[in-house]
Order: sequence, then structure tokens, then C-alpha cells
Amino acid sequence: AIDRHYAQVSIDRGLEEMAQQKEVAISISSATFVEEAVDLSELKQQALLPPVVKLINHLLHQAIMDRASDIHIEPYEENTKVRFRIDGILYDSTQVPRQLHLAVVSRVKILANMDIAERRLPQDGGFKVTSGGAEYDFRVGTLPAIYGEKVELRVLEKEGVNTHYTLESLGFEPEQLKIFKQALNRPWGMILMTGPT
Repeated sequence: AIDRHYAQVSIDRGLEEMAQQKEVAISISSATFVEEAVDLSELKQQALLPPVVKLINHLLHQAIMDRASDIHIEPYEENTKVRFRIDGILYDSTQVPRQLHLAVVSRVKILANMDIAERRLPQDGGFKVTSGGAEYDFRVGTLPAIYGEKVELRVLEKEGVNTHYTLESLGFEPEQLKIFKQALNRPWGMILMTGPT
């Protein structure tokens, strides 16, 4: 709770700093969302501003600390919601003011080597982050929606499968684990893994 509160306070401070820099303001005036033409160089400049960079860095770090599998950045009419998927359940993380949505999405796209000018087609990309000595892959997907682009980041710890997950730690009952291991050792047949990722 403390981390989340202070994260929001630091985001709010960063937004105040941005508001004082008049040359980087983004204005979206229409209530029914029609994406305004935005100068590409201005958008790149906004995506590299310290408050936006800090916000994205904080979200990536927080997702790693919370052991989230996904980060969802979803635009709404009034604001942009950031949610983390932890153990299959989406939790609200923070809210970003509507006028910062383009800058936040552009920052993620720059990290993932995606085209920031293309906002009407889905895109895929990725980048790597090192945190606490561990390396993480972030797979990024964008999707156009009514209020702007939705962004989904999949968080993958490179050594996570080897270090955190064993057959014994997956929650099998002892009898089921025995049957599963027997099936694995057979030179024929197949094992179907189904359900959520």
C-alpha cells in the first residue's frame, strides 16, 4: 500500500512538472475519441521526458516486484488505467491522466523498437530489462481501441522456468505426479497441456 501510494504521488509530481512545460502539452479535445494528428518529433520528445521515463521504469520495476505476468495499459475516456495480472487476476496498479496516454504508449513503443507513428494497426515487439541481477524479457503488443491504443506487456523472467518451477512445485497430488512422471518416461503417446497459459 505504501509503495502504491508513493508511486502515485511521484507520478502526480511528474505530471505537474510536465504541465509547467507548455511546449510539450498534448491536447485531446473531442469527447468521442478521434485521434488528433500529432507531430512525430514532438511525440518522441514527450516520450523521452523524465516524468514519462520514470513512470514507465516504475511500472516495469513494480511488475517485477509483484511477480506480475502481464501489464495492461488501457485507455478510457477520462484516464488511462494500468493493471497487473498476478496469479491470473488483474489488479489495478495506477491511473495516468488522459493527456499522457500517447506519451506513455510511445515510450513503450520506443523501448520495443516499434513504429510510434502507426496507431491504427496492431504491432508486436519486445525488449529486455535487468533488475536485481535477473534478466527479464518484455513482449509487447499494441491494439487500436476506441479511446486509443491498448498495450499489453508480457513479463518473462529468463531463468524463471529453471529456478522457480519444478514438477514438484506445480501443485500435483503425489499420486497424480507419479502417473505424470510415468507418462513422461514412455517412448510413445502424448500429454496434452490445456487451459490458461
